Amino acid sequence: MSAYRSTPVPQYTLGCTPLTSPFTQSTAAPASTFYYPKYWSGYEADSSSSTNFVAVQGNFDQPAKQSSCLNAGEGTWVGLGGGHGGGSELIQGGTAIYGPYSSQEYEVWFEDIGSQNVGPIYDSSVSLSPGNAIHIYVAYESSNGIATIYIADISTGQADNQGTGPLSGGDYNGATAEWIAEWPQGKSGGLIPFGQVDWSNAQTETRSGTWESVGGVWNSGQGGSDTMYDNGIELAHPSYPPSGYNFTDYWDNCI
Repeated sequence: MSAYRSTPVPQYTLGCTPLTSPFTQSTAAPASTFYYPKYWSGYEADSSSSTNFVAVQGNFDQPAKQSSCLNAGEGTWVGLGGGHGGGSELIQGGTAIYGPYSSQEYEVWFEDIGSQNVGPIYDSSVSLSPGNAIHIYVAYESSNGIATIYIADISTGQADNQGTGPLSGGDYNGATAEWIAEWPQGKSGGLIPFGQVDWSNAQTETRSGTWESVGGVWNSGQGGSDTMYDNGIELAHPSYPPSGYNFTDYWDNCI
């Protein structure tokens, strides 16, 4: 993939590494898995098939930094692949919060992490402010091997969509789909205090064309929760369990 390129706005439906012995629910419901990656907080849909999930979407109000951890950062995104915080074969789009010494405090971005590693590509043309309503959609089209990433600021009416060139086997992995608040690359200043991210419309599409909510995935036993830990310190965690299309990511500690 040489670069991202502009694509038509997609049609969409509205509506890590685990611990050595990750524990599961001890309830009558199908068991889902709890992961403790260093950089992720949120939920993911899990499948044994690398081609199971072909689209994912979610809405949230852009979080605001509550105070400053020196040189810290945060990213909120949806994506396909890279399950359990592993970060490989991951197609994602999201928003970023930067620390006090950055010229841009809030920004949208697109990225493909894989054999060709494109991005992150930042787009300052979408004016992003705290509290703005954000919609993100990521989809993979198996017929041509192209992924589309669409980010809309519903509050301002601004949007951008980027398409990849044809992806190789090392770029798309549909075994997982995610809704994540992230400590970007373990940024040295820590996870910027973002308060909370209230997710809605969190759902993923399977290859069969069925859309499943984050709560439905969890209740079926095909979901995993990600709680962000570093050196025994909890940095962020999701509300438990997800309810339908909704859950909340909470900030806990800077580092």
